[in-house]
Amino acid sequence: MAGVRFDTVTGNKVVGIGDNRFEQGTITLAAGADVAAGTALKRAGAKFAPAEDGDTFVAVMPFDLKNDGEASADLGFRAIVGGDVRKDALTVGGAPITAAQADALRGYGIFAVPVTDLSRVNP
Repeated sequence: MAGVRFDTVTGNKVVGIGDNRFEQGTITLAAGADVAAGTALKRAGAKFAPAEDGDTFVAVMPFDLKNDGEASADLGFRAIVGGDVRKDALTVGGAPITAAQADALRGYGIFAVPVTDLSRVNP
């Protein structure tokens, strides 16, 4: 195609790809604390919590969530518990997900898929 240029798009915050499965849950956040989209989650009793390396990953945070209140609070959200997610958007303990951690998520039906976004630009 003459005159058509494709650029890589960065900064996309969409985590889920396609038809994902969700579970309604809660997460406890301190005042002013947040959880970024793509954070791997573990179970903490009946609630979810951000996972660290070595934890059992059971879900992924689908969007940025922040406690804007002045006290610690339980916030409701829908966690991704199955389906395809963007590998480049996933983090564990604030660091990009490793291959071994992606394998651990796969055991719970969450598949980390490498994605490159392209946009078509007509000059």
